[in-house]
Amino acid sequence: MAYRMRTFFQSLALTSCISLLAACGGSDSGSTPETVNGVFIDSAVEGLRYVSGDLNGTTSTNGDFQCQSSVQFYVGDILLGEATCDEVITPVELVSGANDHTHPTVANIARFLQTLDDDDDPSNGITITTAVSNLAAGESIDFNSNFDTDSTVQSLVNTLTSARTAGAANLVSAFTAQSHLQNSMFGLLAGTYEGSYSGDDSGTWTIVINNSGTVTGSTSDGKSISGSVVSNGSANFAAGTVGGSATFRGNFKFNGNANGTWQDGTERGTWNGRKSSSIVEEEPLDTGGCGSLSMTGDDIGTQLSNSFQPKLCAENASLSDSSISWIQASVRASLTLTLLDDGSPASLVYTVVTGPSSVYSYRINCSTRDCSNILRNQESNSINFTGLVMSRPNIVIGYANKVTAPITLNGTLSYTPASP
Repeated sequence: MAYRMRTFFQSLALTSCISLLAACGGSDSGSTPETVNGVFIDSAVEGLRYVSGDLNGTTSTNGDFQCQSSVQFYVGDILLGEATCDEVITPVELVSGANDHTHPTVANIARFLQTLDDDDDPSNGITITTAVSNLAAGESIDFNSNFDTDSTVQSLVNTLTSARTAGAANLVSAFTAQSHLQNSMFGLLAGTYEGSYSGDDSGTWTIVINNSGTVTGSTSDGKSISGSVVSNGSANFAAGTVGGSATFRGNFKFNGNANGTWQDGTERGTWNGRKSSSIVEEEPLDTGGCGSLSMTGDDIGTQLSNSFQPKLCAENASLSDSSISWIQASVRASLTLTLLDDGSPASLVYTVVTGPSSVYSYRINCSTRDCSNILRNQESNSINFTGLVMSRPNIVIGYANKVTAPITLNGTLSYTPASP
């Protein structure tokens, strides 16, 4: 995966240079539209057929294609969608009106592509083989349909996947596909950016966006910057993070450009910048491991993940309370167990962020229900969950009709004890 993604970013840099050279070349009134070298990403997708005016071809290992004005992408004769020609195109750009990976039609395109991947491992890139494309000749799919109830889609997918090296398969879940696409989009945004701000105040800034969309950095006069971006690049640096009270809002583009506005009380202005490096150091994995939980329920596998495998786990203690928190950054999920003075459980909260405006939170209050199936072993610094049922979410933000069923937790999570 590291090689494939490194090669992709090198390709993207070359794409930008070629596009820039084309734009700066001699003008020829009445000439054909400028040819743009782009890449298609849900991981890099190899084997898509593309058509753009007189240009056509098949995407390379790194997802490379060429386009003018607009471009259509196909698997065989199955049209995925059409997008305005650009240096980076994802399934989001193929759907009119879509803003991010959570759009249901976008999710269907991502599910389809990831399911057709030849080795069934989209994390190392998606490969659509010639054999699969040949089976898709003369076929079509309505990506606006409900894939979970559309038997014709599943039947066609079974036929197409029979030509994969990995063999026939059912569609991957919407949750899995959206999480993968979200991570791929964050990967496009991740890197170091440098720029300036102007208006009623002026200066320069440097920030780093990590692979989870977290923003950190500083201004030229030493003020700290913190905030976040969502998968489509929309940025919101919370008030108070720059210069004590300024709010920066704007957008980071997949081609490396960034711009927006800022406001600090009555003062305001604009900011802009560009990515200077795509290299971001990954957060180290917890060397001791945090264990894992299996999750079952009606919404598991379609909207929510079937497992919780945190890489951050620690006990937090204060004079007033003690709690243990586990964080799984890859799918933006967290589990927090609050403890009483004797170390027994007081409450448990499981929160999942499934989109920029979609949050589900389950809660158990041990003062009103039996929590004997949450067992703490202080000798091994672990918590065992046995058949723990958490009823429907008590807090829902966004897609309120998506997740409604209880979930059941089984497994063991370890933690790092708080310092004395």
